[in-house]
Amino acid sequence: MARVLGDVCFPAGKYIKDGEEKTRWMKVGILLETDKGMRLKLEAIPVVTGDNGLWLSVFEKNDQPRPTSGFKEKRAPEAAEEGQPDIPF
Repeated sequence: MARVLGDVCFPAGKYIKDGEEKTRWMKVGILLETDKGMRLKLEAIPVVTGDNGLWLSVFEKNDQPRPTSGFKEKRAPEAAEEGQPDIPF
């Protein structure tokens, strides 16, 4: 049986938070340990620009930064309370 060792991420950019430069990580796959050895499952292929090549990092579940793709997940609107219209405008 396969065991997930961590998320495979690449540095997708930089941003400033509280005056400190941080790395924005994008998850592109997972690293697995199977009966047949280590396996890498890529779910996306990052595009490399520049001459530095492509460096991927593996973050274990307990110490990984939250990889972001630049998109935020939208939540479904809360159900309207009784007597309230379900249209917000």
